[in-house]
Amino acid sequence: LLGCIFARLQPDSVYVGKFAVRPDRQGEGIGRRLMQAAEEFARQSALPVLELETRIELTENHDTFATMGFVKIAEKAHEGYDRPTSITMRKTLR
Repeated sequence: LLGCIFARLQPDSVYVGKFAVRPDRQGEGIGRRLMQAAEEFARQSALPVLELETRIELTENHDTFATMGFVKIAEKAHEGYDRPTSITMRKTLR
């Protein structure tokens, strides 16, 4: 297994979760191909947006998603925390 991605239909977008690429294979384009599959799923479902959440401390992931066209739209705090613990990012498909 080199990577995985989960895509769930929402009313106005496709939610992307459980996105991962085996560490020793990162940088080979596997993640981009997985994300392209999620984009194609969204297009086939007539939904123009992908959405994901990432933990606030994983700044490298934020940068990776930004290079894929995602923009930060919100910060959230998990129950019991008084500070943001995750960010929500969206990508509008062309």
